[in-house]
Amino acid sequence: MPIPAELELISQGADCSARLPVLCIHGGWHGAWCWQDNFLPGLAAAGFAAYALSLRGHGWSTGSARLASAAQYQEDIAWAVEQIRARSGQKPVLLGHSMGGYLVQQWLQHDNAPGAVLLASIPPYGFGDFLLNFSLRKPLQMLKLLLTADTSVAVATPERAAELFFSATADPAVVQHCWDRLSRESIRIMLDASLLDLPDTSRIGTPILVLGAGNDAIFPPSHIHATAKIYGSEATIFPHMAHDMMLDTGHAQVLQTITEWLDTLNKPLPAQ
Repeated sequence: MPIPAELELISQGADCSARLPVLCIHGGWHGAWCWQDNFLPGLAAAGFAAYALSLRGHGWSTGSARLASAAQYQEDIAWAVEQIRARSGQKPVLLGHSMGGYLVQQWLQHDNAPGAVLLASIPPYGFGDFLLNFSLRKPLQMLKLLLTADTSVAVATPERAAELFFSATADPAVVQHCWDRLSRESIRIMLDASLLDLPDTSRIGTPILVLGAGNDAIFPPSHIHATAKIYGSEATIFPHMAHDMMLDTGHAQVLQTITEWLDTLNKPLPAQ
């Protein structure tokens, strides 16, 4: 498979081949780095081969994200899945945060996976409600974003990023470190994920774990519960957390819930 860009794929615990590998897919503005401090080592400690991809134009991946579409990000995921399958002989469980959760749902329309985790994910019906609410609460920011097609307006300062991504109890150093590494996000993906390219949930049969945060300023619990209902499951809400559930205070409890669920999926490979 041709590489769509020079992509960053980081891993921990890659020798744990007896268990299903896990591919973490970040949300908007983020990169593979958002999994590196907590989730990758935590998954590896639990015995999983854990990988994290930076989509084109994010993290250390090359290419431009400014006008990237959902289909182009799917090419990046396809490359990462193939790399993992070549190393482990297995398809990975897909763990998607926010926009990454939307991309996971898009992926599952066309290719199966052993399982999927949606973490504070864009709902299958899109995030038009958030854009409308954001426009009402921050009209000047939204106007500037639309006029410039520059989505970094929404996270232009650490304070703006903290308001969107973190709870009041988050470590200020974690917030700053996150903001320092944010990338420009695609204006096109906002259109795809709100209206133009929504997933057909009738084509998705993969087991899905749906998790959300009680204080999420982007996708509040009502959206997380609605997502779970669409996929025939029950959502788990972590009451005092905000959107960046892999970095915010309480991330250890989220990780534990995920690893316990992964244990229910995992089937040891046959003895050689």
